[in-house]
Amino acid sequence: YLQATLDAARLKVVAGGPRVLRGHFGEVGFLEFSRDSRTLRSVGLEPLFATWSVDSGRIASSRRGHVEDLSQDHSLYVWNMTLYDVETGREIRKLEKVWGGRRESDSDPTVFSFSPDGRTVAGGCRDGKLRLWNVATGRHLWAIDAAKKDLWHVRFTQDGRTIVTATPDEGPVSVWNSDNGKAGPSTYPGSHVWTIRVLPDSKRVLVAAADSVFVWEPATGGKTAIHVNHKTHAVAVSEDGKWWAFGNDEDVQLCDASTGGQVRSLKGHSGYVES
Repeated sequence: YLQATLDAARLKVVAGGPRVLRGHFGEVGFLEFSRDSRTLRSVGLEPLFATWSVDSGRIASSRRGHVEDLSQDHSLYVWNMTLYDVETGREIRKLEKVWGGRRESDSDPTVFSFSPDGRTVAGGCRDGKLRLWNVATGRHLWAIDAAKKDLWHVRFTQDGRTIVTATPDEGPVSVWNSDNGKAGPSTYPGSHVWTIRVLPDSKRVLVAAADSVFVWEPATGGKTAIHVNHKTHAVAVSEDGKWWAFGNDEDVQLCDASTGGQVRSLKGHSGYVES
């Protein structure tokens, strides 16, 4: 059997016998085996993206990067304006930088999101700009002012037509046309958004804010509240859209998406769940 355990700076893999893979210096938020099961990929909150040899337990390659920076087929990721191959760690190409100033500036993206077809990648910047690049060429396509500052949440809808954005501070949840950056039909004037997830129908957005969790419909501006027991830090949606999970200060709440009602509480964490 195979069991993965997260333990702050330690990643333990049990596969017929214990092995400790050392290299992360903080919590590990993502794990995935390669198709041939010879390597294991992990992403820590340092942030560090590492590829491990299962046989030796050593890091085969590593780059700085976040979980959100992976393409949806997990073949590419972005770090420091550069596209990398996940399997080999090889640099593919750099993304065009069309702004001046210091090497690292407020115009540099802090989070990326790939389109479902992998053809474009969007970036949210500290100065509130939303930017889009062509993955095949690295060319910068467009930029818009999506918020006043700190555009930390960027998500494509599953049909690839829309980009949803939000900020952790005061600022709305907004939608944008992915072809040209044109603003969508409505915005939600929320604030202190922890995370957002676009539902599989591409018409609704699950939003976890500091004071509430709700489903928002950009086309109508409608909002449906979801009852959770504690402050929610993380949200997950099953691929078929039938299940929602909310990670909070004490447990993980599993909910039926058709009703929004809680099915069960998954207990076991001693701290808040963030991924």
